[in-house]
Amino acid sequence: MKLQTSFYFRMTTRICMIAVLLGFSLRTFAVMPFNADVMTKSVVYIFGPPDASGKMRVGTGFLLFVPLKSDASRGAVFLVTARHILDPQWACFTDPNPAVVNIRVNKKNFQPDSDVSGTELLPLPLVDASGRPLWYAHSSGSVDLAVIPVNPMIVEQFEHVAINYSEIATADEIKRDVVIGADIASTGLVPELVEDKRNYPVFKFGKISFMPPEAVRVPCPSRPLTHHTEFLWWVATNAVPGNSGSPVIFVPDFLNIGIARRAMVIGVLSTSDVGADVAGVVPVEYLNDIFKENLSYLDLARGERAKPAPPPVGK
Repeated sequence: MKLQTSFYFRMTTRICMIAVLLGFSLRTFAVMPFNADVMTKSVVYIFGPPDASGKMRVGTGFLLFVPLKSDASRGAVFLVTARHILDPQWACFTDPNPAVVNIRVNKKNFQPDSDVSGTELLPLPLVDASGRPLWYAHSSGSVDLAVIPVNPMIVEQFEHVAINYSEIATADEIKRDVVIGADIASTGLVPELVEDKRNYPVFKFGKISFMPPEAVRVPCPSRPLTHHTEFLWWVATNAVPGNSGSPVIFVPDFLNIGIARRAMVIGVLSTSDVGADVAGVVPVEYLNDIFKENLSYLDLARGERAKPAPPPVGK
């Protein structure tokens, strides 16, 4: 009898909790259990030089603040993106790699009804005077990730924020939560909207489709019959060219918000198959590797190991 009573109590409690959560409405959860405004403001657009056909190369990147081990209140701001945007030869393109790209940022105090552009182009050098790369890649040649330090003025003088490194998923969180069928969201550039007076990153939603344990073959964009290998997860989403470099966020079930799961950055969009509505995502553990291999003075604590995160830099 006690077991039966306990069962009914648990079921009644669960039903009541669902009713209460639904009663808060979607407005309370801001539609998604993560701060969409912060994620949007972390995104910048990347414009590379035209390819051999004269088409402008465009992509997405997001700003990330990583604190110092010696002083968590101080740190550096980085632009995270897909490697093929900065290093097209790595992705089988025959064009020379650019020495500089431009990032398009949003100005502060933008007035939509004015004729003044709400964006500014900032040059981002990729090599120094001796030709040495100013950006970092993974030691494996099969990881489509690039990290480049940027001037903190981006988040001081423009309408952008840098998300804290504590928002990056840990290996344990990924093992526990990121499974086939898990919900994800990403936000980035859509080329058709790039001529507007403002950067408007667009959210895409989907689910984890497959998490292969090995590097997979990916067609070279300029030579579809030629392949190279990449470490990727596959997600079911309608990503398009231009989304490359977008942050990918794990979206917890709303019943688990604040209990055992959290919204967190789990990867970076790399490639897409528009006809199949699937896209490749580089897991963030490779991002962590890049920082560990090249920037050992930074505090890479994530999740529960991280100190209470300050507000996003630039907020």
